[in-house]
Amino acid sequence: MHASEYLVEIEAHDGASVKTLRVSTCGYVTGPGDTPANAIYDAQISDAGSFSASFFGAARTMGSAEVGYGDLVLANADGALDDWLDYAFDGRPIVVRRIEGRNAPFSSAVTIMTGTVQSLDSTSARTSLRLRIYDRRLVLDKPLQTSRYGGTTTSGGPTADGNADLKDKIKPLVFGRVFSVPATPVNPFDLIYQVHDGAVASIQAYDGGVALQAGADFPSVAALQAAAIVPGTFATAKALGLFRIGFSPAFDVTADVVEGASLAERYPASIASRIMARMGLGNADRDATSFAALDAAAPVECGIFLDSETNALDAIDKVLSSVGGAIVPDAFGVFEAGRVSVPASPVQTLTMHDVLADGGDQGGGSFGVIANPDTDGGVPVWRVVIKYRQVHQVQDRSRTAGVLTDEQRTFLAAEWREVVAEDATIKERYKLATEITLETAIANQADAQSEATRKLGLYGVNRFVLSLDAAIAEVAALTLGASVNAVLPLGSFAAGKTMLVIGRNDQRSSERVTLTLWG
Repeated sequence: MHASEYLVEIEAHDGASVKTLRVSTCGYVTGPGDTPANAIYDAQISDAGSFSASFFGAARTMGSAEVGYGDLVLANADGALDDWLDYAFDGRPIVVRRIEGRNAPFSSAVTIMTGTVQSLDSTSARTSLRLRIYDRRLVLDKPLQTSRYGGTTTSGGPTADGNADLKDKIKPLVFGRVFSVPATPVNPFDLIYQVHDGAVASIQAYDGGVALQAGADFPSVAALQAAAIVPGTFATAKALGLFRIGFSPAFDVTADVVEGASLAERYPASIASRIMARMGLGNADRDATSFAALDAAAPVECGIFLDSETNALDAIDKVLSSVGGAIVPDAFGVFEAGRVSVPASPVQTLTMHDVLADGGDQGGGSFGVIANPDTDGGVPVWRVVIKYRQVHQVQDRSRTAGVLTDEQRTFLAAEWREVVAEDATIKERYKLATEITLETAIANQADAQSEATRKLGLYGVNRFVLSLDAAIAEVAALTLGASVNAVLPLGSFAAGKTMLVIGRNDQRSSERVTLTLWG
């Protein structure tokens, strides 16, 4: 197996200006006609690092995505890089290119990673330095909402900043469609409430579970505060996520809220896109094709309500996990969306010939197989319970109006609705089969039932996780979410088993990739 070489460009501030530093595994000089021309890449790289990614935890099909950026190690026994310790690298771009050899034309170099440097340090400063790469997910691992109430609304008038009791409290956020959320009294003197820090498509207000009659919508706080509102009704300022009632409430004031004007805007990946946009990420930071594919595969109306400090990544996970989805950044820092599903048409076949041995020889390696770690003991489940349509303000009988029907009272008294998909025959074969219960952001019963049935199809049969090493060049098509036909000398694998790629770890210096397959 021919070993590639690697060229790396790093920006750094040397105390006077920003400069571009160039290093390589082999020593390389660009030609006079290249861009950049006559650039020297010193042979200082002893380990070109790695990149690993999985939509979920290692070997799993549920949970949060995982990404690993292996450190780029630079040889420094000669002290050539001593000055780098005084440079500022944090937040600066890094580019990694693969090239066939030191004599290959620069035009043939392929960019395999673009990222951001987190820091430069060393565990053995006399012999080597290491560049740590910034985890792109950290952009989203920050509070989604930073706006808080100032507590300046101390009397009636055209303001909605909350009184002293609300000072420094997080303003609420809604994405998608949510039910019975507590309305925040941002102007208790004029009975103005807020349900979302921004624009919403619709609001239905309630007092003790009794639906109020909707009135006019106004463009501003001032117009809403000045409006004459008939008792038993409410008016809105949907552009601000506000509403106002025309009477002193007898019970808890709540609301059903829709954010996202069209149904498609309330699908999981669309909601995730808006959360990312709120965090400052644009279209270039998302793989539009994979996000659209997720919504096409799971056209499910979802919604979340947040009234406390929540990281954007956690909010996205809550929505996407409802349909078995997740996002993960690729080697270029672009977020891809994916979903666990039954492995479909394979794009490639893997045999023992493709499995690398420890020394790198093809055909002499081994592979590992474990039972599905997402179910108790790796045993199939016979029953799946999906919780959906969360009531965010639970109200027992004492907190609701007497005119409500028993059905309405029951709805408001329970936080979740539940649907079940089950197959008792599974217990006949698998004596230790159990059940799984999942809380979701799904809004509607039919969608929840479909997801429960789908999950039973995924986890109600014997599943395995397969791990093997292959040559990077041989498995380029096996990206996350791709299906592969694994033909291996083990039980049913001998006839070929279609597996889903749920993780890969590309190790550049050894030219090998560890694939994690599920099916």
